[in-house]
Amino acid sequence: MDYQLDPEKADLNFNEHGIDPRGMYMSKEEYNFEKAKQGPVAQPPPGKTRITIRVDTDILNWFRNQVHKRGGGNYQTLINDVLRKYTNLKDSDLEKTVRKVIREELKIRGA
Repeated sequence: MDYQLDPEKADLNFNEHGIDPRGMYMSKEEYNFEKAKQGPVAQPPPGKTRITIRVDTDILNWFRNQVHKRGGGNYQTLINDVLRKYTNLKDSDLEKTVRKVIREELKIRGA
């Protein structure tokens, strides 16, 4: 549907509200999408990957509340920090376990 400017209504709006509709519309050059690229508007920074996951509502709310209690921030960053700490803990647990097994094996073999 093509919009037709009604000069009488336009003048009425301009006089009553100070709105000039002549400057409100984009020209065809301004909305030409022939060279547009599909995808997210903002690319994630290096080292980050954009994903979609399902998280239980109570878990998500807990993270949001933690950020709110701290005076603001980003709950996604908090989730990332918690996951990083957890994986580092698990890595150190694995290292401790491997070291323990090696020590036990060395004792058994008399080394």
